[in-house]
Amino acid sequence: QGSVQALNVGTVMALLRQFDIPLPPLQSNLVLDSRWHLTLGDTAGGYLEIERKSGDISVDTGDINVALGLNALKLRADLQSNAIDLNATAQASRIGSIEGRGRLALIRQGKLLHLTPDSALSAHADIAVAHLETIGALLGPSLAFKGSLGAQFNATGTLGQPTLSGAVNGDNLAATWFDQGIELQNGTVRMVMNENVIDLRQFEFHGGQGTLRAGGQVQL
Repeated sequence: QGSVQALNVGTVMALLRQFDIPLPPLQSNLVLDSRWHLTLGDTAGGYLEIERKSGDISVDTGDINVALGLNALKLRADLQSNAIDLNATAQASRIGSIEGRGRLALIRQGKLLHLTPDSALSAHADIAVAHLETIGALLGPSLAFKGSLGAQFNATGTLGQPTLSGAVNGDNLAATWFDQGIELQNGTVRMVMNENVIDLRQFEFHGGQGTLRAGGQVQL
């Protein structure tokens, strides 16, 4: 049982870099609070909670640092009935929102409960990006995007061998590569994923006098 108040993620990242631990090109003044009261042995019970108190994360694009506009971040794990129930929420003005929930089964090995590759998995996530324009800045000045994107993902099976399904839908999409002089507009994307196979149902963009279409399947 315990808690951590006002943990500065940027300070932790700076400490890790002093030990030459590779980290992604991020900067952060994000501050987190955490609380936990756990029992994990021959039985499981309690909770772990991590939540944003203040601050943000910035991505180094090579030219400038672009802030995500993070305004909500929360992760909670509840242990009960030989399983871990997970709930996660993230919202940022630049990248949209992510809502996730899931369950991982604990497997008894001897007298103790463990997470193993054979632990049963059940999870669902919803992702919504209302304005792709805001994401373009994260990729540098040579790219620009427009439109909206929504996705739903499900995972079943086991932690070691998950089976993924879901859908990705994009509407009123546009993409511009300034360095290449390429501009695609009026785009629509419909992707369906079932049992680890991505099925590109519709992929269509218009540009200049022509139309770009694609279709097919990809095995994950």
